[in-house]
Amino acid sequence: MEIKYQEKGYSVMSGAPLLRQIQNEHTPTIDLLIRESVQNSLDAARKSSKTVYVNFMTGSFQTTELSPFLKGISSLLNQYYPGEQEFLAIKDTGTVGLTGPVSITQTRNERFGNLQSLVYQIAKAQQSKGAGGSWGIGKTVYFRVGNGLVFYYSRIINNETRLYEERLAATLVEDENKPKLLVDNPNRSGIAWWGEPDPELEKEGKEGTIPLIDSPEIHEILKVFGLQPMRDDETGTMIIIPFVDPGALLSQTLTEAEQLGEAAIPYWKGNLSSCLKICLQKWYCPRLDNPEYSRITGNPVLQASVNGDAVREKTFLPLFQLIQRMYNSTPDHPLTFRGARINSEDILLRNAFESTGGKKRSAGILSSVKVTEQELDMLPPENLPGPYADIDRDSPSELNEPILAYMRRPGMVISYETDSTWTHSMPKAPHGEFIIAAFRSSQDTVLKKEFHTDEITTLEDYLRKTENADHMSWNDLDLNRRKTGIVKKIRTNLINKISSHYKEAVQATDRRQNLSLGKIIGSKILPAEGSGYWDDRGGGSSGPGGTGGDGDTSTPDIQGTMGTVTGFKMSVCDAVEYRGSQVCIPVQLSFGKRDQGILSVAVQTEAGRRTADYWAKNVGTLYPVWIDALEINRIEKGRKKFRNTHAEPEAGSVESMAEIHNSTVFQNIEFEFEKGNGGPGCHSVRIQVPEADHYRLFCAVVVSVSDLEAVLDFKKVTDPGKKEAEK
Repeated sequence: MEIKYQEKGYSVMSGAPLLRQIQNEHTPTIDLLIRESVQNSLDAARKSSKTVYVNFMTGSFQTTELSPFLKGISSLLNQYYPGEQEFLAIKDTGTVGLTGPVSITQTRNERFGNLQSLVYQIAKAQQSKGAGGSWGIGKTVYFRVGNGLVFYYSRIINNETRLYEERLAATLVEDENKPKLLVDNPNRSGIAWWGEPDPELEKEGKEGTIPLIDSPEIHEILKVFGLQPMRDDETGTMIIIPFVDPGALLSQTLTEAEQLGEAAIPYWKGNLSSCLKICLQKWYCPRLDNPEYSRITGNPVLQASVNGDAVREKTFLPLFQLIQRMYNSTPDHPLTFRGARINSEDILLRNAFESTGGKKRSAGILSSVKVTEQELDMLPPENLPGPYADIDRDSPSELNEPILAYMRRPGMVISYETDSTWTHSMPKAPHGEFIIAAFRSSQDTVLKKEFHTDEITTLEDYLRKTENADHMSWNDLDLNRRKTGIVKKIRTNLINKISSHYKEAVQATDRRQNLSLGKIIGSKILPAEGSGYWDDRGGGSSGPGGTGGDGDTSTPDIQGTMGTVTGFKMSVCDAVEYRGSQVCIPVQLSFGKRDQGILSVAVQTEAGRRTADYWAKNVGTLYPVWIDALEINRIEKGRKKFRNTHAEPEAGSVESMAEIHNSTVFQNIEFEFEKGNGGPGCHSVRIQVPEADHYRLFCAVVVSVSDLEAVLDFKKVTDPGKKEAEK
């Protein structure tokens, strides 16, 4: 095959930044490969296909048999990779294959087609609605699996001739700044393509390549790897990645505890084929070998295999069998898992979606269940590692964190959350039990019209647009200069639903765990005496075990008084909101000219107030209270007001003009989150206002707290950097 190098130049992509574009260094390459390659196959399904088949194949080849086909790098391949080498191939059928124009000169209106998008046009995204992958920068994962060399083989039906046609091309992407380059030329960018000369470009006096088409050389290259060409009515794509190091790929999958020898290494991490099977289950259990998936979405079912060995639902690890059952479970038809009943319910959001016939549209279905070690086959004789090992997490040292999986229409799990803002406020389970939850977003729910754009009209469109190149998280977007807050609302609803189902039993366990810490009063946040007051216009708020207030006659959970203070003070100005194990405290912080204050949390015990530093030195366990965020609702400076411009807020929620989690500057006010020595989060926030009079900051302090009484402090820094005097 002929070679075409990409020369360096202005606005020309080179290998090094291209390899970094997926921007995910914490997820093992095997996982990224499974997620990207399978999703690309599913997105290319034929309209008539009821099933898409994907087969992962491993094997070996001789470098000297492959190198003659790759002009320009043959000798260096033989030098750097002598003898027998390993390869990994991914073949899909039931798909359309790499269709579209073979030459860039044949494209019109940036309609590149599958071939150009995957092989030649880096970062060109798919436009089809409901797609899971994007044919964009996520495909760069192929170049990270081996040494950067990738072969693309496909069999298609040519749209013009209506005859079967075979195509094969090769691409190399390598970091041009590293030693031992295959394209060893300082004027070249680390990117090259192989195929046959492009006759259309030659007419223009330019150089380029197109794939080999129906050439005997295609079958000769496949023979090097011991792979068979597609035949009969098969159409699809085969991606071949040579020069793979299985040991290096498997080592990336080890957790920290597994690397240190503190946890046993699961059996599947010792063999590439076994690891591929588990990764397929982990990310595609909702769709893999699941006939119900097609009924729910109208999309083809996924059938996958490794070296011809089918990955069937009955062979799944129990956690992934459970996730599939939860995906299929609905409020009208809840399912069970090994005798445990799955709770399934709609997630309804206000001010987010258009209603249909006066009926609110659901954001999706949340299913959850509490299961035991026995139900997950963790006891003899099976002795499986357990759910945290299944998703590459180390087991918690204390109570078991909940596991939440969430997904949308393509049936790929976006993420497993165990220690994040999705799960921090959810109840934990005692040893031997696990709370497992799965959220399946609705595919047809239409956003409110004020959120519509040319690309986004449905919740499915919105969630897809929020995902990064690796499709591993959802993050809210502003649409038409409006804050939607849809992901945040979904997250808050999931937390509340899970807490309502499982909190009572877990609280009792927490109390037994924490009796030695002192008097247990309940999950309440109290302003420090002398630093806040209760505004009783609306009465108190009901917390766990409380009844709330009825207005002026109530005795609120938040107590204490404060005399008139000129300039600097904190006031609790509304009812406290409880969000699972989070408490949201609406406060007004008042500042004088260039005032600096510290907002902090502390544990209140019979022996007195205990700070994070004290706790770390004298108690030794994780500090049970910390500040998650400040939700800024309004800032007033003299007569000038920066007001919230959102639509009417939801009942029971705080609509903020900004949500601050980390140190930043907002509206010229400096926020510095300070982490103490005693726990996972920040225990104080230093706030500095600029040189102006009478700043008033209306915000909600979002605090995570376990079953202890805690206090909220606000201190004035009288001499910044030297001395603090409590106000």
